[in-house]
Amino acid sequence: MQKALKFNDIAVANCPADPICHCNRSWTLGLLGRHEESLEECEIAISLDPNYAMAWNNKAHDLCRLGEPE
Repeated sequence: MQKALKFNDIAVANCPADPICHCNRSWTLGLLGRHEESLEECEIAISLDPNYAMAWNNKAHDLCRLGEPE
């Protein structure tokens, strides 16, 4: 997973305005158990595209993992 995160970091660095890159990074962070960081990436993705359903899905997943469902 660490290798995947490095690739996600590169993607975000090269395409910071792409919500998909932030969402993919969010998913990887979540798989690593880093849910607070994952939520930050979700928020960025959502701010870039409020209609991007996968970002909302990732956010809900992280909130549940943190015991904070909205």
